[in-house]
Amino acid sequence: MWEMRRWSYLDLGGGTEDTVLVAGSGRSGTTWVEELLNRNNDFRIMFEPFWGKQVREVRHFSDHQYLAPGNNDSRFVEPAGRILSGHVRNRWIDHQNTAHLPRRRLVKEIRANNWLGWAADHWPHMPVIFIVRHPMAVVSSGKTLGWGDGLDRLLAQPNLLADHLDPDSEGYVRSLTDPWQRAIARWCIENLVPFRTLGPTRATLVLYEVIASHSDDDIDRMLEVVGQERDERLAEATVRPSRLARAGASPSGSSNPAVRWLSEVDAPQRRQALAVIERLGFGDVYGDEPMPDAGAAHRLWAQAPPRTSSEEVGNSHGG
Repeated sequence: MWEMRRWSYLDLGGGTEDTVLVAGSGRSGTTWVEELLNRNNDFRIMFEPFWGKQVREVRHFSDHQYLAPGNNDSRFVEPAGRILSGHVRNRWIDHQNTAHLPRRRLVKEIRANNWLGWAADHWPHMPVIFIVRHPMAVVSSGKTLGWGDGLDRLLAQPNLLADHLDPDSEGYVRSLTDPWQRAIARWCIENLVPFRTLGPTRATLVLYEVIASHSDDDIDRMLEVVGQERDERLAEATVRPSRLARAGASPSGSSNPAVRWLSEVDAPQRRQALAVIERLGFGDVYGDEPMPDAGAAHRLWAQAPPRTSSEEVGNSHGG
């Protein structure tokens, strides 16, 4: 009966204005934020609908596809618009949904970083929440799951490299041979792209470690973006680990995943990672301590070019 409810829903939402897109690197806290925002079961949860292995409509998207703002190729615009407007459903996308008559939907995605700016320009009325977590925490967590470094997926996209890496930086990245450093470089690139193509006029930046420490201002700002207020269920949601968290993880306390990597990454690995982080532009934000420099992160975020009024009107393709 419970499984039937996941598939027998009626999506009562309208276009992309009724969709919230929560995105970030894999293992960055996207599922935890999704569950926090959906603590009252308000949303139809659409789980990673841009994974081509599970969703035929985007089978032609490369893994971690790059799409530059201004790209109007219908091969990408049309299927993305259908998904973000709730018109695509299958057992993969809906396997975590529990809402029966939802009027809004929440898309949780870990393969969208490289086209978030593109999506924000095409569907400017869709709230986008971009989550960033310390690169050493992300890579360490992925390593325990047997994930590869994933760097070749990005290096195989010449448009991404031309738009976001100068020749010296590209040469540096291609010279890396250690899997740990390559995975850190992959994190840097796939987070550099949204930092350059989104910014505060297109999306809301959420620093995982900051909200995991129960920063009221940052949590309230995230709730406001999706039209929510604090309620009695919020406190429980902020301390409950996500369904995809590693065993024993909790957003607070000694098992807090924001600090867990400190016991998993030794000093030489930290030095290797910091060299890559510094070389690829995030050295002011992340060091060998678990907390980011939030001020530096938001200053970097603010450097993205603002959306113009003509972009807001002219590039809105609705849903």
